[in-house]
Amino acid sequence: MEWRGGIVNYDRAVGPGVRERSFWGLAAKAHLKTSAAKVALPETRRYDRPKVEIEGGMRAAFWRFAHQHYHGRKPLFLVDVAAFTWFAFFALIYGAALLAGWLPDFIEALVGLFLIGGPLMLGVLHRRIRIEAAKSPDALYRKRLLTSR
Repeated sequence: MEWRGGIVNYDRAVGPGVRERSFWGLAAKAHLKTSAAKVALPETRRYDRPKVEIEGGMRAAFWRFAHQHYHGRKPLFLVDVAAFTWFAFFALIYGAALLAGWLPDFIEALVGLFLIGGPLMLGVLHRRIRIEAAKSPDALYRKRLLTSR
């Protein structure tokens, strides 16, 4: 960190030949006259980056879907309530049946997992979208850009 003309340079060395940037570091870079500031930061090309894991691709697809469907309207809290109510109802029914001694066969267990796990998963994902959208008007767009890189 270096003090230069009222701006602090937060660019710091992370490894050999690699530097980490921050907003203030970029602003201070124009004012620095040291040799460290004249070193070009390595550009990262799309084909130089490591391959995106499937999780990263799914995350990008999720935020792309969220932005496409909710960029013009606000996600409703009622959808979360409906999904979690559905989950709680069927979890209670299946839990009570299991405690009463009912042993489901494979098909009944699969249907139970879908009736319980599906709404829970949709409710949690919709809640994540609603919380992210509440941060700012363009939060879903910024999250979409952040995950698509």
